[in-house]
Amino acid sequence: MFSRACLSDQDDRVSNTKFSSQRWLPILRHAGTLAFASVLFLSSMYCLLAYIPTTYFSFIQAPFQAWMPIFARLQAYLFIISFCGVAFPLRRFMHSRITRAFVVEFWVMGALASVYLIWAQPVRFLRNNSLSFVWAIAFLLPLISLGAVYYATYLGRLTITAGTARSVSWLRVVLAALLISIIYPGATYLRFYIAGMPVSLTRFDWIGNFWAVVTQALLFVFVFGVVEMSRRLAARSKNPDRAEFALFTALFWAGLTIAMLKVVLASIPLEGIDATVYACVFSLSAVGLAGGWALRRHVHLLEPGSPAQVKPRRLPASYEVPVILVVIMASAVTVPSFIGIMDWHAILEKIWAMIFWVMVAALIIWRRQRERRGDRVWPFAVIAVLSLIVFRLGLYSEKGWGLVLGERGQDVPGILQLHAAVDASFAAASEIMTPSSAVPCNDQCRFIQHQTNIPSTAFVELHDLNLAENLQAHTGARPDIFVIVVDSLRRDYLSAYNPKVTFTPAIGAFAADSVTFRNAFTRYAGTTLSEPSIWSGLLQLHKHYVQPFHRVNNLEKLVQADGYQSLVSVDTVLHVLLQPDSNLIPLDATNKKWTDLDFCSTAAEVTNRMTGLQGGSQPVFLYTQPQNIHLVTLESTSRLRPPKRNYGQFVDYYASELERLDGCFGNFIHKLKALGVYENSIIVLTSDHGEDLQKVGTERHAFSLKPEVIRIPLIVHVPPQIKKTWYCDPDWIAFNTDIAATLYELTGHGPVIARREFGRPLFTPSSAEMEKYRQGSYMIASSYGFLYGLLYDNGKT
Repeated sequence: MFSRACLSDQDDRVSNTKFSSQRWLPILRHAGTLAFASVLFLSSMYCLLAYIPTTYFSFIQAPFQAWMPIFARLQAYLFIISFCGVAFPLRRFMHSRITRAFVVEFWVMGALASVYLIWAQPVRFLRNNSLSFVWAIAFLLPLISLGAVYYATYLGRLTITAGTARSVSWLRVVLAALLISIIYPGATYLRFYIAGMPVSLTRFDWIGNFWAVVTQALLFVFVFGVVEMSRRLAARSKNPDRAEFALFTALFWAGLTIAMLKVVLASIPLEGIDATVYACVFSLSAVGLAGGWALRRHVHLLEPGSPAQVKPRRLPASYEVPVILVVIMASAVTVPSFIGIMDWHAILEKIWAMIFWVMVAALIIWRRQRERRGDRVWPFAVIAVLSLIVFRLGLYSEKGWGLVLGERGQDVPGILQLHAAVDASFAAASEIMTPSSAVPCNDQCRFIQHQTNIPSTAFVELHDLNLAENLQAHTGARPDIFVIVVDSLRRDYLSAYNPKVTFTPAIGAFAADSVTFRNAFTRYAGTTLSEPSIWSGLLQLHKHYVQPFHRVNNLEKLVQADGYQSLVSVDTVLHVLLQPDSNLIPLDATNKKWTDLDFCSTAAEVTNRMTGLQGGSQPVFLYTQPQNIHLVTLESTSRLRPPKRNYGQFVDYYASELERLDGCFGNFIHKLKALGVYENSIIVLTSDHGEDLQKVGTERHAFSLKPEVIRIPLIVHVPPQIKKTWYCDPDWIAFNTDIAATLYELTGHGPVIARREFGRPLFTPSSAEMEKYRQGSYMIASSYGFLYGLLYDNGKT
């Protein structure tokens, strides 16, 4: 049945003629298949990001990778070009009835898809709905079909070989794990040492390093225990080569599925049946394609007359191995540097760590294998199970850790979590090894999971939630209102909160003339829910977003009721939330992407427009959320505007751009004074959240409720009469969700309703009125996952 296919595959062999077409055709075919696979994998992952609410607004609506919108526009054309490159060579597989059916199916599917993609361009117009998930799966199906062609053609041609059965060396397995667990965090420390930020290791760091070694050794022992068990099972079949390849395909599929579920999709986050389906299909397409290539090559190497039969492949010389090992180890330093600081929950670095495992294992473990002795299966099953048991007992044994630490009551999971932020290899290994049942999920836990990241397809009956009753237009004088929310601004980088800061004199002067709330927090660690909460003045349903949002948008209601002339930087979030308003002047309209939102240019535009509005009867309302010091912005602007100087204990590139923003803020306040509006204005300077600028590690604000992330600056300037006569307590816990309630109170629309989910006014006519808003605890949450917390004791606990 395969005789004609064998003849047709002769052109895959390398010719002795240097310029023969037989030498280049296989390379071109491989390049075409690789290009086709790359386009489909990228298309599938792009659609998956559109399906998940949090990533839709972070990657699709507001892409911080410049290539992503370009890829969306060109995806249909890239698909057609790459499809033609892989479809034409498949005519070689038309000689078999079985493979002919797969090839024809592939051609028909690809042709129909090409026509539809050009006509509809669905990737370019994706929405946050279930259709995006359907497309994410659909783009993987051609790769599964292509892999099926390879398997149907070559799996039956695997024959029994007379080679010596081989087995891995367990000493090499442990050695590989030891090298990885030492080199990988060491590479992180080395990167920061080269950058001039040396790291001092504490006792708890050494505990984290120790457990990283144990975890990765147990993982490698488990994996190769399963591999050896599969080899011995395959050896008992009639065709050991064929059985071994089939078993290895199943093992790689299961391993990649687990890695996708526990490391990649859990970090986005995507869980449940959707995650399981996507992980299984993605892994099947990747393993099927890669396994098909490996199978084809393996069959050709076994055929008489192949290059490997004529001239056996030479193993690397002994002196070459250390050189290759040094190159691989150097990649542990260089590749994470290229990944950059904006790696969503360290996904890319954890993926690279797993690739790093494969390279080290291929060099140390697979390079030289010893002759197999014995044919027993059960010892390797025991080894695999014991490695999981040892990991489970070691991680969750309080007595064991008490002996190691020499004291009880230490937060061992917290210590290991801190080390995982430094060591992406350990983070990936521990996520894979930790069983789902290790973290019990009770009814409350399941409730939180179900009420988090509610999909856009879920219907929510939304009612009006008003901060105050009977909102009516104010007939008296109305102050100008300026709300400036600096994205990712840490309060300890302002002189108003930290006397060691010398690079924010303008904001310091503004704080001295205003009220500085010294105990301020954000309700949401992440822009996509924090910014809506500032406009609504209340806690949000964990959904992107409830519609029509105007029913809960109390700040917009106030501005429209009092007839303010609105000057708003309409970013990607506000574009979804705000109603069309003829009285709204969009700022920064020429910006191409959200990271271009620069307060310096915004402030100049605002003062120019206010000069033209002088003498009018309408007061001005400004809202802007500049991105000057967001880490995505800093990754590009730090190259255009290198740090001005060394800022000592502060992160140079962050402090330098903040110093530039401070100068622009000072000019803005000066212009307001020159226009005669400063004294009688309400000016709010705050942030949507802070940032984790730890010098070592990958953890940022997306999935964190650390103090550096949830603490924010909150400085409010009010007219002198209010500052003198109204009551406020700068030391009482405050939130950026209190801004809307404060504006209601100060513009005469109070009293604000006292409810747990509502913000409270920061100023009241008397201290007695302030007392009714006091609460014992306050809930905070991540904008992107089911991560919640409670603040007690006025924010101290």
